[in-house]
Amino acid sequence: MSFARQSLLAAAVCLSVAPSGCRKDTSPPVAVVDDDAAQSEPGTAPEQPQAIAKKVDPNAKPMRIRASARELSDILEFIRTATATWAPETAVNPEAQIQAMLLQFGYGPGLWSNLNLDGVMAVEAEFPPPGSHMVVNNRLVGSLATVNASKLIEAVPMTHRPQPLGNGLYEWVGDDVRLLFREQAASLEFGLDMASLDAANALAQSSTSGPRVSMTAWDFPTEDISLSRLLELPRNLQLSRTLDEIAAGMKSASFGFDAGLKRDIQLTVSAEAEFGRLGLGPLGSPRTSATKIEQHLPGGAVSVLAMPWGSPEMLHKTLDRAVPIEQVPAPFDAMARDAMTAVHQILDGIRDDVLFAMYLSPRGEATIVLAAGVSDEAAARAGIRGIADTITRAVQAYSALSGGQADASFKTTWKPEAARLPRGKADLLTVTFPKNMQRELESAAPFLRKKNNLDVYLHVDGELAVVAFGGGAKKFLSELGKTPKDSLASDAGLALARQSSGGCHFCLSVDPLASIRMFLTFARLDPSDTSKDERKRIDQALKSLAKVELEGGAGAGLRLDAKEGAFGMGLSHTMVVPPKATVDKLMGIIEKLEKRPETTKKPLKKAK
Repeated sequence: MSFARQSLLAAAVCLSVAPSGCRKDTSPPVAVVDDDAAQSEPGTAPEQPQAIAKKVDPNAKPMRIRASARELSDILEFIRTATATWAPETAVNPEAQIQAMLLQFGYGPGLWSNLNLDGVMAVEAEFPPPGSHMVVNNRLVGSLATVNASKLIEAVPMTHRPQPLGNGLYEWVGDDVRLLFREQAASLEFGLDMASLDAANALAQSSTSGPRVSMTAWDFPTEDISLSRLLELPRNLQLSRTLDEIAAGMKSASFGFDAGLKRDIQLTVSAEAEFGRLGLGPLGSPRTSATKIEQHLPGGAVSVLAMPWGSPEMLHKTLDRAVPIEQVPAPFDAMARDAMTAVHQILDGIRDDVLFAMYLSPRGEATIVLAAGVSDEAAARAGIRGIADTITRAVQAYSALSGGQADASFKTTWKPEAARLPRGKADLLTVTFPKNMQRELESAAPFLRKKNNLDVYLHVDGELAVVAFGGGAKKFLSELGKTPKDSLASDAGLALARQSSGGCHFCLSVDPLASIRMFLTFARLDPSDTSKDERKRIDQALKSLAKVELEGGAGAGLRLDAKEGAFGMGLSHTMVVPPKATVDKLMGIIEKLEKRPETTKKPLKKAK
């Protein structure tokens, strides 16, 4: 289905075709009256004989859908501007496409021009679920924002045009349904009966907040919904079965979309279901604003994953089941036991939030950071050092079992308080990889120091515990304790994750421009996929990207409450419609990356 057809559906469906889910109303047709006659009050239908009551199943629960859209003109203009920004030659003009489609279907130009795209379009319907034989009282109520409702109706082809009844009322009769329309000063109301028309204004007023485009469905069939299949999980997992059972008991589902010239793109999907069955104990309250950890960490991350901390009880049990220490052979059994003790100690010491982040320095040094808010500085330091000590002993034991060959042995160096920081000191654990792994390590060079050394820094300061490793870890830690110019508290992606999901338990932020730099940094290091000429072009692209400024970010958030779940995504509008100079720079970089070197064939020498 084309974009124009999708846009047309919300505005013109009630004027062109009847809803397929509605059964024929048994009420008698409304009589046509003279506009000048005083048979009834303006805007009301004349009195009719009492309709025969339907035999409705009192236990039947109809499916209900509510949808709304408002301020569509800004969304359509945003689409036109965004496509013209990045692809001027193939820019999309939604309004022009929709108008052309309407003319092709026989609608007059007055239909589109008399729709008020800045107003509210809303509809609510109740009907039997698809394939059901239940008998219910069907319901349909809706409102279209208009400039002139009568001129809008006049633009509808005669075969579909509602017929006037007088007093601003119109009637449309199809094979299975009869619709009433009522003309108002700034809207066209529609429904199956007068009661529906009277409810239209309240429905429109209730749709003036929230996402600009939204839809909610209740009591719909759930037999064919499988969350495990959607997530591509193996069917034999207990998690897969639990997810499918949760989906089967879903009571409602909602969809929301927002965009505009000055609005970030946001997409939200939510559902009312028993998500508490997943075991949500380790999760704290969903975060709707920046946390203390984010205020201490520098901004500019490639990606960030933040989550609130709850009770570690379930994690303790899961770890104990997953690591059967009695089956670990000596001498590693004692190390495994010590490591588990340290992990349990760390889990108990986490106070409120946990955060994972990846950074890439201007020089191409990559750093991975794990940070957590802790309740006891000494206990947190002891737990982290316990893990480091276990790693050191395990590497030494492995080297001894492998014969201690220099070219095939791992080495570790453990130096407590080896790095001086603005506030306190950090422990340093250095892992030296075997020389016979040099080729495999080439693609991991941004994380290493001196080709085969991985530095892991461990630092606890007050209520903040940080583990950082990679080529830029030392420089990253040197910024801790200072007042950052730009902290993660102002990260645009995290803000979008929280806003789009209504507060998130898993908040993900991605910087698209930094992600491209990260991808190219690692792509140039793979000798099997990258030629010398390609590496040269990537180096040039990285230098050019360092000079490009692109505000905003992208984010995704997942919220899992006991009775409701929501997933949201967002993208800053400044990244979709950036300044022309920025677009020109990026397009130039892309063209250079895609350019292939011209090969010139040497002329063949003539045979003597």
